Amino acid sequence: MKRILFLYNNYEREYTNIELICHELKNKNVKVFVEGIIDKNLVKKLFYIKPHIVFTFPITTQNQIYIYEILKVCFHSIIITFTTEGLLDYHDKDIVKTWVGFYDYSPTLIDYHAYWGRLAAKYIGQELFKQDKILGKYQIKVFGNPMYEKVNKENKYTTIIKDDIREKVLILTGFSITLYSKQDLINAQDVVKIEGKSKKEILEDKVFKKTCERIEEEKIYCQKYIYQIINAAYENPNILFIVKLHPQEILIKKSRSKKIEYLDKLKNIDNIYIIDKSIPIGVLLPYCGLLVHYGSTSDLESYIYKVPTLKLELNNVSNKYAVEANRLTQSTFYADIDDESAISKCVMELKKKGNLFKENTITQQQLYDYMNYIDEYSYKPSRKIADFLCGKLKYNKPKINIKELYKMINFMIKNYIS
Repeated sequence: MKRILFLYNNYEREYTNIELICHELKNKNVKVFVEGIIDKNLVKKLFYIKPHIVFTFPITTQNQIYIYEILKVCFHSIIITFTTEGLLDYHDKDIVKTWVGFYDYSPTLIDYHAYWGRLAAKYIGQELFKQDKILGKYQIKVFGNPMYEKVNKENKYTTIIKDDIREKVLILTGFSITLYSKQDLINAQDVVKIEGKSKKEILEDKVFKKTCERIEEEKIYCQKYIYQIINAAYENPNILFIVKLHPQEILIKKSRSKKIEYLDKLKNIDNIYIIDKSIPIGVLLPYCGLLVHYGSTSDLESYIYKVPTLKLELNNVSNKYAVEANRLTQSTFYADIDDESAISKCVMELKKKGNLFKENTITQQQLYDYMNYIDEYSYKPSRKIADFLCGKLKYNKPKINIKELYKMINFMIKNYIS
């Protein structure tokens, strides 16, 4: 029986994908395991599982390379990485390089690189080839985004929302990066390559400085965004404002690693309902007349459910990355973040006209380009992934020299055995 291991980084962010794929694997002749990469007992568990296939996330740290090398050398595991970021400005070379990763590894280490959509596959795939991290096109796969599948899954949140007779507005937050210090960015290892560099060299790196600038400007934007929510709630007491936290915010909140002060400001307001569990926004959208966001893939997902969107735009900022990330998708409505009544104005329109949804060809094309989405009836990425995992896959023998092998063994002893 084939043993498949789902190796996650952030469970709050990745569990929905895993859950949907595992559901499709239920009737297959496979045994499924789910483990976290930061588990201190991971190597011990790997020797118990001995996985034939590992479905995991792309390389962002040197430690991941060591773990994947252990899997390849010890168990001949086939490794598949799944990039769950599909909405990027692929014409910006620095952004593409960031998602490829800063660390060198053999083109045989990762057997398959999987993506949501064809644009990610094309541009990230080209950069992987340039950096000699893939052998050929056959290693690039496009499946779509399992979270965009329409699933009728009731939970306590949908029950509460459904039973509330008020008009509802869904608002997304996603400002965890504003909580990061410069040392946090260094520790994350995925902003710039830190190996062989002094702290001074890292702090002076162009990309690192650009990231720090973005964080400072996002802090200002975040404060204004939270004020917008509070102001809208007070101006519209008969509307229920559902505030859905980003998975990274949920992870931080659960671990209590940092205090999220900007979310505390939303507490104890009668018509603000905070969801701090990682559930797909797709299960909430059918009950909402409007979605408010800061610039994310939610524009695309809302379009599937014919829910209009309001994007609070960044203006008058110097950081190009922050601005472009905010403007990639097509929203139904736009407003400047400095317009204090932006949400309220849109809510007034919703009250007057009812359904504010508008079709547009840009979003339809982006759904295909970024998510491989054509129509809801044939869209089953989780089934495609499950079928792929159960099919005949090619194992690439790793090319690891003595020096790399020594580093891998030393890493294993230091982190998991001693």
